[in-house]
Amino acid sequence: MASQGELQALIDRRAKALPENTAEYDTPAVGSKQFSQAIDHTLLKLDATEEQIDTLCEEAKRFDFKAVCVRLQWVERAVRNLNGSPVRVACVIGFHEGMYPSKDKAEEADKAVRAGAVELDMVINWHLLKRKRFREVYEDIAAVRYAASDKIILKVILETSQLERFDIIAACVIAEEGHADFIKTSTGFCGQGATVENVRLMRTLAGDVMSVKASGGVRNLEDCLTVMKAGAERIGTSNGVTIIEEANGLKGADAAEADDTLPVLPLSNEQPHQAIALMPAPLLTAVDSEKHVHLIIGSNPLASARCTKSIEVGAKPKIVAPPDAEVHYILAKRIEDGQVEWIRKHFEDTDVTSSGRAEVDHVVDAVFVTSGGKTALINVVDAPNLCTFTLLSTHSDGPLQIGITTSGKGCKLASRIRREIASTLPPSFGDAIERLGTMRRRIWEEDHRAHQWDSQAADLEDDDAPAQRPTFNRLVSEDDAGAARTRRMRWLSQICEYWPLKRLAAITHSDIDIILQSYTSTVDTPPLSLDTASLDNRLRPKPQIILAGSGPGSPSLLTLATHPPVLDLIPRRTPVHIARKFPGNAEAAQSELLQLGLEALQKGHTVLRLKQGDPYVYGRGAEEYAFFRERGFAPIVLPGITSALSAPLFAAIPSTHRGAADQILICTGTGRKGAAPDPPPYIPTQTVVFLMALHRLSSLVDVLTGATATMDSSDGQGEAKHWPKETPCAVIERASCPDQRVIRSTLQNICAAVEEEGSRPPGLLVIGWSCQVLKGLNGDGRWVTEEGFDGLDGLEFDRRSGLEFLETDVTIAPLLKQDKPIRDVTEKLGKGAIDGASGLYSQS
Repeated sequence: MASQGELQALIDRRAKALPENTAEYDTPAVGSKQFSQAIDHTLLKLDATEEQIDTLCEEAKRFDFKAVCVRLQWVERAVRNLNGSPVRVACVIGFHEGMYPSKDKAEEADKAVRAGAVELDMVINWHLLKRKRFREVYEDIAAVRYAASDKIILKVILETSQLERFDIIAACVIAEEGHADFIKTSTGFCGQGATVENVRLMRTLAGDVMSVKASGGVRNLEDCLTVMKAGAERIGTSNGVTIIEEANGLKGADAAEADDTLPVLPLSNEQPHQAIALMPAPLLTAVDSEKHVHLIIGSNPLASARCTKSIEVGAKPKIVAPPDAEVHYILAKRIEDGQVEWIRKHFEDTDVTSSGRAEVDHVVDAVFVTSGGKTALINVVDAPNLCTFTLLSTHSDGPLQIGITTSGKGCKLASRIRREIASTLPPSFGDAIERLGTMRRRIWEEDHRAHQWDSQAADLEDDDAPAQRPTFNRLVSEDDAGAARTRRMRWLSQICEYWPLKRLAAITHSDIDIILQSYTSTVDTPPLSLDTASLDNRLRPKPQIILAGSGPGSPSLLTLATHPPVLDLIPRRTPVHIARKFPGNAEAAQSELLQLGLEALQKGHTVLRLKQGDPYVYGRGAEEYAFFRERGFAPIVLPGITSALSAPLFAAIPSTHRGAADQILICTGTGRKGAAPDPPPYIPTQTVVFLMALHRLSSLVDVLTGATATMDSSDGQGEAKHWPKETPCAVIERASCPDQRVIRSTLQNICAAVEEEGSRPPGLLVIGWSCQVLKGLNGDGRWVTEEGFDGLDGLEFDRRSGLEFLETDVTIAPLLKQDKPIRDVTEKLGKGAIDGASGLYSQS
């Protein structure tokens, strides 16, 4: 257990190490399940009733919230209500003052857990915190943590509105020491709630050990997104339903699709199931709504979504709502900008016949009832039996519109089907349809002018027409004048019917001009069609360069993104180019690889540059990215598992560990052009990993320990920066490979150990007290050597190719699809032939 002095020192150190700037965090997609799962639905009023608790639980199940947060007396009822659902029950502890004795908090926590709570939100004694009685605050948290099992999520409420910045830092550090899972801003009952500044600070301090919950003052979607971007991963609010309704209102077309948003109404006893099954399917139509007037009744988030959809299709939306109605904030902005007209009154039937366009006797073109209303109008939310039409789930791409409906039966299924269908279409297919439409119109106009033929005799088409008319494939003779007049139109119909959509999408305006000039409507001129081979060539992938990380060595540690191009797309005939990166030739070898890759790209090939570890962790990946981008080939970068983090793991060295290391530093032992960079100063709680350092191990150790005077002897406060010679360290070679070797020692003896045991590159050096957490010397001499690697034994991996060469930097070009099974690439390389070199694969 940490003492007052140790806690004070730890807090001071963490406060000094805070970065000046913090990042903005990504938020879950608004309206998604992940978004709902970030919310704790809360009811903590002292006068809450049974009915309110029941409603709270039903809302949590309906909107898929993560948890409900209640006081102790309501835990059992909430557990019963939520039985069988994934929604968790959270209970507040020491709420809301936090000044209760730690013993009472522990008893309250024990009772909550016994009643079924799986999350505890405890209020710390922030009064003690402000008086810097850190040990007592720690004991307060530890008491609750001890009362609950490790499976119980513990959230520590700081009450940030009552704390200064340093107090918040101290509370976060103590919460981590007390093994809290979350740090939470506020109770919502004492002063200001969550602020962006406090959430950012807490997220920075939480790191990867804890999460942040923002609570207090999060009342709407805008508040929610603001604190999420600041770093909150959980939101505590009593306004969860409002937030989700606003989120649904922002989903644009998805939210505006009545078929998606209307729940299926339960069948009553008077409605036999057979009658529903026999209901005829609706007639699907596409309505040109430009300049139409859409009347929307209501001012809620769904009304906002309806207005958005109306504006998108060129209509003029008008909402009818009382003057004192609460208007959704997005809708209010559209009203302010003049995009939506607000008729400030209660709805009357005469509004339907008096608010429209003059040319249709002021009758509105469509009516949407989003709240209230019992009249049989055009579209009524939550009452599909009263609707004369519903909005389809639509995909729009220029002139192309795809509408899906499940006739009110499918809930969100219509949107899912629409997305699946749209994903199969070529990119920007709407532009291709526009070009084909231009071709069809020009053919019709030219043929009509040339022959003055009866439009009724032509093969006129409609979107709802059959695939082909019965006369489409009839025999046509050379002297058939009628067929000659329509053959260009017939040719166009034929390619639209039979060509792959991707080929149709490849047709350009130049192609249209060529076909219209060469494929005349006279029988004397031989027709020329488009060169399909040329069109298909346009569809082939453009030359591209992929910078992919191969991991530390084992083929099993390839990422899923890198695995397919490496194992499945390398033909046996692909030539192999091994980079000659021996000492003194690194720059020349790098230039050679870059030039080989560039030449392959210029020949139209796809190049895979396989990088050891991760491309951007001392892999010169950014240099290569800039090189190829400057020459017109922007690379795709795929991450890899860096040996700086995985090798310590395979050697049973935790890079971070409570009480031993709270930070990790990755350094290189070889700088630019072979220079030795400045090594880091000694920090007791830091683990340092040196890459590319074993060839100058002796000089590096001398500098670290102060044997060579190249570092300042102090930091200006009298504290030495040099590393103690007894600091544990380890050399890890060929990590994750069958011949992995680990040499464990101290800085005092590591050089002698490597000199006696010999070198087995590639390898790295790990220094820090974390090196002895799981394994140490244990009195076994000056060093211990461990041979072999069995860390992945017992796991099922696809080892078809046995790619020992993945220890290396490799570039492959091109990657061609093939029908035959992949042959073992190592037949070409020879197993273990590359050993930490780098290489290039290429095929002409």
